[in-house]
Amino acid sequence: MRTARKESASGYYHVMVRGINKSPIFMSKEEKEKLIQYIKDAKEEIDIYILAYCIMNNHMHLLVKSEKENLAQFMKKIGIRYAMYYNKKHKRVGSVFQDRFKSQNIEDENYLLSAIRYIHNNPIKAEIVKKVTEYKYSSINEYYNGVNVIIDSSGRILIKNYFKNIEQFIDFHEKEDMLIHLDIKEDMKQNQLNKAQMIIDKIIDREGMGNIKRIRRINGVKREVINELLLSTNLTAREIAELTYTSRSTVSRLKTERKNRIREKYNLIGKQSKINHD
Repeated sequence: MRTARKESASGYYHVMVRGINKSPIFMSKEEKEKLIQYIKDAKEEIDIYILAYCIMNNHMHLLVKSEKENLAQFMKKIGIRYAMYYNKKHKRVGSVFQDRFKSQNIEDENYLLSAIRYIHNNPIKAEIVKKVTEYKYSSINEYYNGVNVIIDSSGRILIKNYFKNIEQFIDFHEKEDMLIHLDIKEDMKQNQLNKAQMIIDKIIDREGMGNIKRIRRINGVKREVINELLLSTNLTAREIAELTYTSRSTVSRLKTERKNRIREKYNLIGKQSKINHD
């Protein structure tokens, strides 16, 4: 039997929803942007205010101000619409989200600010980026760039009241936080997958190619992606092959080539050192 949610006296809630079986259900740029659109649409239909958000590959965080009943309706609308889209796109049936969404009541100002920081720092925790402003799918850049996508003007007013300027707000994200927030205890493997997808998106977007799946042959771009994944992650050849739509044998060959280049480099350094010593 499910426990009834307690209503927040302040009206603020930290909300988290995750993919079923920890699956990456917001993996691509298209999927994240589709979710953002569903959130925007649901906001127009239900009285709810969003102060912060972060969309990762297999879960999403929101910080909202809402009546308890409105929050439930809001999350239901988003869940149904996104599940229909995702199942149709991937030709699957069944649940997309794991259980119902989790929520945590926020009853004081310190916890509110701490929760915003925690939400924005998710990509750093997952080792996807080094600075909060480098991640595209969170509200940090709505605050930083002064544009409205999902967050409401009440969010900016709150930040203006607590910080002298936006730079101070950004610096606030680098401070230690001892409070406990909603977490999903992601393992290192999922962090590596998140980081890998960011690497892929960055290179593919830079080249204006849209989707790595469209690159059928091993050209310079796909080779760069694979080599960067080999360099920056601990993923296996099989995992990299799946992410890049490449055969495992090809990734293994590139991995061997990379090892040989490194070996040759250090052999040359060793030889040069011996010559200098002699």
